[in-house]
Amino acid sequence: MFAELFHGNPVMIDHTPVGAIAAGQGVLIGTELHIAHRAIAAGELGALATPSGNAVYKIVKKAAETFAVDDDVEVHIVNQEADSAGTAAVGLTCVKTAASADGFVFARHG
Repeated sequence: MFAELFHGNPVMIDHTPVGAIAAGQGVLIGTELHIAHRAIAAGELGALATPSGNAVYKIVKKAAETFAVDDDVEVHIVNQEADSAGTAAVGLTCVKTAASADGFVFARHG
């Protein structure tokens, strides 16, 4: 699982994926990261959390990466992990310092 809701009330949008999406998977739509709270089968209508500014997620991070409060958190979408040199700017902001030994970073989505 790439991301898990930690707290907040995310805004959800309808989404019908071409391929299946796993629960907790990050999905890029344009350059914005959306997060599936539940699995969505290919071709089936489901919902994704959209950047809303009031939800914080516990996100798997790349080994040895560090993040300070207010750092931008980018995502390597193929590897499904937070990375300071990710593949897209997606609107995640670190809310709690993450050391290199930590497996997760806590980030505001929005």
